[in-house]
Amino acid sequence: MSNYENNKRIAKNTTMLYIRMLLVMIVSLYTSRVVLQVLGNEDYGTYQAVGGIVGLLVFINTALSQGTSRFLLFEMGKRDSNRLAKLFSTMLNAHVIIALIIVLLAETIGLWFVYNKLVIASDRMDAAIIVYHLSVVTAFVSITQTPYSAAIKSHERFDLYAYTSIIEVVLKLVIVYLLTISPIDKLAFYALLLCLLSVGVAMFYRVYCIRHFKETQYNFIFDKDIFKEVTSYCGWNLFSNISVALSTQGMIVLINMFFSGTIVTSISIATTVKNQAKGFVDNFRVAAIPQIVKKYAGGETEYSKHLLLETSKYSYFLFILFGLPIYLESENILSLWLGQIPDYSPIFLRIIVLTAIMELFTSCMFTTLDVVGKIREYSIIYPLILFATFPLTYFFYKIGMPPVTVSYVMLVAYMILAFIVMPVLSVRIAKYTLNDIIQLYVPCLKVTLLSVPIPALAYMYLPIDNAFLHLLIITIVSILSIGVCIWYVGLNNDVRTLIMSNVKSKLFRR
Repeated sequence: MSNYENNKRIAKNTTMLYIRMLLVMIVSLYTSRVVLQVLGNEDYGTYQAVGGIVGLLVFINTALSQGTSRFLLFEMGKRDSNRLAKLFSTMLNAHVIIALIIVLLAETIGLWFVYNKLVIASDRMDAAIIVYHLSVVTAFVSITQTPYSAAIKSHERFDLYAYTSIIEVVLKLVIVYLLTISPIDKLAFYALLLCLLSVGVAMFYRVYCIRHFKETQYNFIFDKDIFKEVTSYCGWNLFSNISVALSTQGMIVLINMFFSGTIVTSISIATTVKNQAKGFVDNFRVAAIPQIVKKYAGGETEYSKHLLLETSKYSYFLFILFGLPIYLESENILSLWLGQIPDYSPIFLRIIVLTAIMELFTSCMFTTLDVVGKIREYSIIYPLILFATFPLTYFFYKIGMPPVTVSYVMLVAYMILAFIVMPVLSVRIAKYTLNDIIQLYVPCLKVTLLSVPIPALAYMYLPIDNAFLHLLIITIVSILSIGVCIWYVGLNNDVRTLIMSNVKSKLFRR
């Protein structure tokens, strides 16, 4: 397949993922508002905190799932169908074992933690425990689903996610409606419905994989050599996933230990908004990664590097298009979305958006190491930095610092990773040059410095009190300012010429 055809395939997959993301975003924002209104700040915060305990325990699966995806892509690039089938069955067996271990830990140590350490009102403890058990069930299904999801991504069947999401979002709307009319405990009922939905979607994906991908037809195989190869790779990734679990789910649990469920709700709401914006960027990267890995596995290393750097740069441009209006208009966005703004939500949202930019650079640079399969140094340094954020935040809370402290700590940690650690590792290990790093970072920095002042001044001096109109104008100004800077500063002459040629061919096509 030519590079032109590969690019067309990436564009098609990206389009399908954006359709999916648009549907998910609209429904997620709507359902989050309704669920928050129905459950209230305390119950919503309790749901997030209790689910966070289970999230802390699945870090082992996260590490192994990344290895599964990578090795499936490599075997497909090498076109070894026999080894591909052995790899899938071996990893499925491994995930089942991991799922059983996590269930055991969750129903013992995790359950003790919920009873003894989380701040939950006594009259809501029974509902919280039901939510916890249902979260464990959902985690078991999700873990054993991982190899099937990896197979779908490896085959680049991203359209399947788009079509399935149409059904999924409709069912989530049904869940919200049932929640509003439910006569039973709404917190427990909400957790039950989400659990049933997760199980149903997972079963659909499994049936699809078994019918369409020969390697997913299960055989009782546990190839020790394959397992050793994958786990050797994943072993270095394990520590980094522990740190990620602590810095995400762990921080939610930590906040619940020091503050009320309302504060947990605030950071969860801010994270929801950030995730919707970041999801658009992730879709662009996800659509390109299979080609990046397959090209490297097939020996086309220079094209793989070029595609990775270009994808990373455009990912940043996409994110700043969403991120700048969200940063400037955080109060108006939350007000229009929720009606009543939870305490600390705007400041949480602003800092989380900045942190997401640092995460984006970190993820892009990690891909340079992941493609070549050399992640040992990363898997030592990355966890050490994120591990430090947990005790540091705990210390700050102990001495009476405000809830938003956690976001500042995470921002500093990811700045160190994005601008110091990851560029150095990419040059030392993945054999990128300093010029490669400059080609990524400098255009992003220029576009940011040149595009931000005009929207920022408009935000400060725009004499309009209407929240929606203010948000609309600032968003338009931001997009125009960023778009002009991307066109003249972020893109090189060859790319601009190619875009203009394609546009003209579309406009003047007979």
